[in-house]
Order: sequence, then C-alpha cells, then structure tokens
Amino acid sequence: MTTDLTVDTALIRRAAAMLDDAAHAYRGQDSGEVLRCPLTDTSLGSSAAGREVVDAAARRVIEAVDGARALALRVEAAAEKLRSSAQGFDDTEGSVGRGPR
Repeated sequence: MTTDLTVDTALIRRAAAMLDDAAHAYRGQDSGEVLRCPLTDTSLGSSAAGREVVDAAARRVIEAVDGARALALRVEAAAEKLRSSAQGFDDTEGSVGRGPR
C-alpha cells in the first residue's frame, strides 16, 4: 500500500525567508560599529555604586549583542535546513515515476 504525501515546499521556503529576516534583525546593522551602553561614568552620579552600575550595564550590553549575534547564526542554520528540506522534497517529487519504486 502506498500513500501520497503533499508537501508545500513554497511555504517551507517562505518560512526560511522569514527566518532570514529574523537573523538579519538579530545581527543588527552589520556596520562594524561596536554598540555601547548609553550611560556614562557620571550618569548615575559620582559615587562608586553609580559607576559600578554603569559598568555592569555596559557588560550586559556587550553580552546581549554577542547573544543576539549567536542567535542569528542559529537562525540562519535553521533557515538553510528548511531550504534543503524543501529542495529534497522537490527533488524526490521530480524523481517519482522515473524508475522502480
């Protein structure tokens, strides 16, 4: 007994394109500009506690940017896997009926 499977590869490719858009957003502007915390050493006053808060915020900005870029790489990989899957389905559909099953 055989069963036909219908796969909407155009929809899979649209999903991959959406992931590409998301990856682009996670990467940011790709201008090479280093994002910095908008706070300055004196934004929260001249106390040691204020400076420590500014330093901690600056570290978190760097971590957030690095995390977003790492996420962009994972999202790009997922998009490529979707495109490969769609191509595989298209290739399989094109080869059905061309020889023994």
